[in-house]
Amino acid sequence: MQSWHRHMSRAAAVVLVSAFPAFAPPAFAQSPAAPDWPGKADWDRTVAAAKKEGKVVVSSTVGSFWRTVLTAFKDEYGIEVEFTGANGRDFWPRFRQEQKLGQSLWDIRVSPPETETYDLVGQGLIAPLRDLLVLPEVVSDKAWHGGYDAIYADKAKRYFIGFGLVETPIVWVNRDLIPESELSSIAQLSDPKFKGKISSQSLRSGAGANNFALMMRDPRYGKDFIGAMILGNEAVLTDNVRQQVDWLVRGNYPIGVSVGADVMFDMQSKGIGENVRPLPGLHKYSSSFGGLMAFANPPHPNAAKVYANWILTQKAQAAIAKTVRYNSRRTDVELGDPSIQVDVDHLDDYVNTQSEEMMPYYAAWQAYAKELEAKLK
Repeated sequence: MQSWHRHMSRAAAVVLVSAFPAFAPPAFAQSPAAPDWPGKADWDRTVAAAKKEGKVVVSSTVGSFWRTVLTAFKDEYGIEVEFTGANGRDFWPRFRQEQKLGQSLWDIRVSPPETETYDLVGQGLIAPLRDLLVLPEVVSDKAWHGGYDAIYADKAKRYFIGFGLVETPIVWVNRDLIPESELSSIAQLSDPKFKGKISSQSLRSGAGANNFALMMRDPRYGKDFIGAMILGNEAVLTDNVRQQVDWLVRGNYPIGVSVGADVMFDMQSKGIGENVRPLPGLHKYSSSFGGLMAFANPPHPNAAKVYANWILTQKAQAAIAKTVRYNSRRTDVELGDPSIQVDVDHLDDYVNTQSEEMMPYYAAWQAYAKELEAKLK
């Protein structure tokens, strides 16, 4: 059963959270600044070497807010951040071309793992991030919901970290038009009575690919269910996030699959579509844009190590949460956006959609999605 916060609008969630006492982060037993923590002398030498290198080269998602918080590293250590904002579809082809030319230009990428990044590990192009992380407040189990190992998305627990903890609904329903007594679970969406009432984001990219791959993984759903929902019920596909939300709110298509949650929450905060609610049935979380990886043969290895530790500290994570309105996985950071919070007491009920475990399901979904698209034409 979904927890109460999954059904709240952004405005309502913020009001409710503000009614509680101020958040008091727990104190860690050992501060990274303490003179006696193991490895402190080595850390000081690394910082000194990083300052001599003079800069760290970082790539991350596009956006002025992310740029602001990710370049604040200079304020902490006096080391320049050469920052490039680029989405994965633009960054990785560039990175591969540079590698063909024998160029290793990047130190760190702040981004979640994508399908092709797991392949790069086997090619020796991604460094084991775990070997770089040494600050006590970073490697502590109690610093992270689910423990330190749980923040790694790869099976080896060494290469890719997701420092965010974000839940976005998979399906939304306009309850003004379809009451809960008629539709109470995602599993019902294959019912012919919903023919002509469903819209979805495109099948093979973005949130659509993510959510349908998750359905492929779950034995309650799979090919037959998805085929009946998309083909049998004549779902309308769109790449226009705002148009889909408008359809949902106006009732043109009162059921929306893979709806742009940010747009939906924004409309609800303005009092529009307040009775559009998430539909229970699947629980997922991701780190959204909040991931971390390090490159092999970095041009500034010491600065890369310092940066990787810095971004996972309480101070840096709190700044990200506040500036980007984002929820950190750290246990000592206040929620940046209560409307997308995960029920941390029941993490085992969720699937991390950015984990390596999901990769075979993404591949299976892409193959099946091509079949569906051919039938839709």
